Amino acid sequence: MVFCQKITCLPPKSLELQKITNMIELKMTEGMAYAFFISLFAVSFAIGFWLQNHEKKRNKQGN
Repeated sequence: MVFCQKITCLPPKSLELQKITNMIELKMTEGMAYAFFISLFAVSFAIGFWLQNHEKKRNKQGN
């Protein structure tokens, strides 16, 4: 199947190009998943650090 315009005829995407674009899309979603889990870890670490500091301050005020 060939898509023709006025001057040039464009062949459909080759199978190799389609495989490469599928791999790139897969890598993008994989990268997004890694970024999500890393940010989730960073946020949980920050919350734990913040809670620990507040607990230390509260214990100092109590003594």
